[in-house]
Amino acid sequence: MRRTLILLTTLVSALAVVPTPAWATAGATKNLIEGHVTGTGASSGLAGICVTASTVGAPSGPKYSTQSGTNGYYKMLVPDGTYKVAFRDCVSNPAYLPQWWEYASTAAGATPVKVGGALTPAATGIDAALAAGARLTGHVTDRVSGGALQGICVIAQVWDVTWSPGEYDTTTDANGAYTFDLPNGNYLVWFTDCRSQPTYVDQYWQDATNANTATTITVDGFSQPAINGVDAHLDRGGTIVGQITDDATGQPVAGVCVDINARRGGTTVPDAVTDSEGNYAIPDMASGAYMLHIYQCGGFSALGPAYAAEYYHHAASEASATDVLVQAPGTTTIDESMLVGGRVTGQVIDASTGSPVAGIIVNANADDTSTGAGATTGPDGTFTIAGLFASDRYLISFYDPHGRYSTQWWDGKSSEGSADFVSVDFGATTAGINEALQSG
Repeated sequence: MRRTLILLTTLVSALAVVPTPAWATAGATKNLIEGHVTGTGASSGLAGICVTASTVGAPSGPKYSTQSGTNGYYKMLVPDGTYKVAFRDCVSNPAYLPQWWEYASTAAGATPVKVGGALTPAATGIDAALAAGARLTGHVTDRVSGGALQGICVIAQVWDVTWSPGEYDTTTDANGAYTFDLPNGNYLVWFTDCRSQPTYVDQYWQDATNANTATTITVDGFSQPAINGVDAHLDRGGTIVGQITDDATGQPVAGVCVDINARRGGTTVPDAVTDSEGNYAIPDMASGAYMLHIYQCGGFSALGPAYAAEYYHHAASEASATDVLVQAPGTTTIDESMLVGGRVTGQVIDASTGSPVAGIIVNANADDTSTGAGATTGPDGTFTIAGLFASDRYLISFYDPHGRYSTQWWDGKSSEGSADFVSVDFGATTAGINEALQSG
């Protein structure tokens, strides 16, 4: 008996060292994932693309891989399960960007592929269309100290003759490093301090203050699979702070937009909005002279005063504005009071019938101010234009967006050059600006 047991033990030990295929584990069945890989600029499928299936929910679990063959077709045997399928140009100088099924640029955005069981023994049509492109990398540091800056937003903006709105964005890591995988094209790279308390001035590559002077980067994966050294050395910025109040009462005014003109490529987003105490702050400003534009953000409310938009200090236009001087990294305090604007009221009627006309757009503009305003006539033909900066050179136009009437200017004029001026004063109403429209 003892001899027999020894023989059995030896036999079991010998069997235990025989390797078991990954798909042949207990309860596993071989299943097929297959598809076709194509790419930008390729006349047929792409051969030699690495295809990897990773088990969903098990990042350290088994992975299964193959390569696309002639004309870009591939097949891969995997056990029952759910997978994310990745496609990677795995040659030494890749010309194509990674992709996950279904046409996702990151693993997080991938669509899982489920295979197994009698109903889904194979997943077919798991295709990829790879974009030609390259990896772009760089570092962001403090210009003075040389220290790495974490959390800086880096934006690669598509730049071509049509100014395509496409863009890609990321943030720097603890070492100030960032990485982009960009499709072939021309880009401007913008660095902006998007942290909750920004400190640094915006910059474009290469050390440019705006998009017009930035250096364009051409990405071409076929000629250059990697573009390194797109770095930025940021300067600490100054800050403008202040409080906006009512000129007559001295009370703080909330919800006022404070804008530094022509900043950040002429964006229409205000640089700051006053809080409930009328306070505002505009950080990361480069040293220099600026025009401060102040206006009510959400238009005018019937429940409160309509303030006239202005430039600092109580200026009606950019040309007459007082410069705001910033010396980085210091703080400049700019308080401003707002004046309640003037109002223009009237009624629009049909010249033939005398009936009120609704839906007419009425605009008030003066050549010595930069802040006009407008309104639309109601069912009774009346209108009110509020928040106007004082001027005796307003021209009032009447435009019918429905084409029923010809455009006119007050008072009964067919051209702007022949129109009569209307005077408006702060806090006052200029009434009786009525117009009888002629049929178009």
